[in-house]
Amino acid sequence: MGIVSTEMELILEKPNNVLVMKSRSILTDSQVTPTKHGRMTKPYSSPYFIANCFNAGYLKMERRSVKVKELQERCIIKGFQVIKSRKTYVPKWNVINDYSLDDPDVYRSMAYFSVEVRLRSKHNYKEMKKFKRKCNRQADLLKKKDTEIASLKAQLSLKKAKAAEVIRLRGQVAAIEAMKAARVNELNSLKKWITTLEGPVVTLEFATIIKDTELASSNAQITKLTQDLSNILSCDELSIKAASLESKKDKHTDQVSLLETTCFSLRDQVSGYGLFKEQIEVVQDEKVKLLSEKVAGLDAELMGMALHLYKEFYLCFLTTIVGRRWIIGAIGRAIDKGMQDGLAVVIDHGKPERGLVDVAAYNPSAEANYVFTVNAFRVVDC
Repeated sequence: MGIVSTEMELILEKPNNVLVMKSRSILTDSQVTPTKHGRMTKPYSSPYFIANCFNAGYLKMERRSVKVKELQERCIIKGFQVIKSRKTYVPKWNVINDYSLDDPDVYRSMAYFSVEVRLRSKHNYKEMKKFKRKCNRQADLLKKKDTEIASLKAQLSLKKAKAAEVIRLRGQVAAIEAMKAARVNELNSLKKWITTLEGPVVTLEFATIIKDTELASSNAQITKLTQDLSNILSCDELSIKAASLESKKDKHTDQVSLLETTCFSLRDQVSGYGLFKEQIEVVQDEKVKLLSEKVAGLDAELMGMALHLYKEFYLCFLTTIVGRRWIIGAIGRAIDKGMQDGLAVVIDHGKPERGLVDVAAYNPSAEANYVFTVNAFRVVDC
């Protein structure tokens, strides 16, 4: 089909009026051929023209597709008479046709074909608009689903952060328990050391008692000897012996005082270790109680997190996946419908014998990636 430049006069007669309208374009197709008399088998009017008659007595030309019979009926109803054109020039064949293109069969077939093509093109245009509107709605739905998925991912990241905090607290609990075991071992070693010190303390106390008895006996002997020597010896000898005995007595008293100080120090150490042991046991009991409370609270939070993930996140995520599959299926069905409509009007959408591998947008691993992502989300939820 091609467009041939020509000039044609369409004369419509009305009582007391003759109206003339000129057109600069006529649709021609492969069916237009010259006759043996030099005519062109082409209708005298084009389906582009619709004569709208007004009371002023002139025609208005519009680019609309109508049937020739309907156009003629409209002209007859309005009081016009169609007169054939005698001036048509087709430069493709270099022929000046002084006769009208008045073959009714060719005219009718060409008019019907043009009307059918235009109606189908308009129908396809309307269907394309509907399809675009549906695609826009589906795109909006996909955006909403993407926002929902982003919010669910944010909630999942928060849950992961809480789980990491729980793991960190459990590590701290394990470290505190190890510290507690080390303190228990230290207390056991202190108990053993105290038991080992109790023996020397008892021996020292026994030695002090013995020294006290010896000191008392020595004092008695000294008094007895002083009485005996006072009778026998002179005053100088007695004073010398008394001085020596007093020096011995001072030495014994110093030893006794030293033993007493060591005994008191050992008793203080034993009492201090006992108090330290009691304080450590009290602190350990308090820490164990706090740790048990924290562990119970963490277990309750973990249980609540697991229930929340199962009730809210996992079900919503599955619903979102099902919704996406439904949307993708709807888009696919709409595309298939558009392709079928295009094939119904003899529209070639692609080259023959062309597979999906030749399409640049085709990704064969998209489905596998989608299944892997869904399984990964299920594992995280479990």
